[in-house]
Amino acid sequence: MGKRQRDWARRAYDRLIQELGGKCVKCGTTEKLTIDHIEGCEFDHNSVEWSQRVSIYRREAKENKLQVLCDKHNCQKGDPRDRPDDEGQVDLFTETAGTLGDNEPF
Repeated sequence: MGKRQRDWARRAYDRLIQELGGKCVKCGTTEKLTIDHIEGCEFDHNSVEWSQRVSIYRREAKENKLQVLCDKHNCQKGDPRDRPDDEGQVDLFTETAGTLGDNEPF
């Protein structure tokens, strides 16, 4: 990615943070802010370039799927897909086909 494109993506990212409130929803800080997917990310955002990532973030912001967190709170939250099964994630590899957890149909 060229310097101009990177600069555009950084400015667009910063504008989006401001549009989403400009402060961490947990502690209110305005330092080291990040965009967080409330329910987890539908894509591996680290595998796409900044310009693509910002475009996806803008779409997801319109769908109210994002929030602003400081770096500390975003790291504490982690990725919901990485949480163990007893915290609400269904292990699709050990469940009976056609059921979820307690044998209720999908």
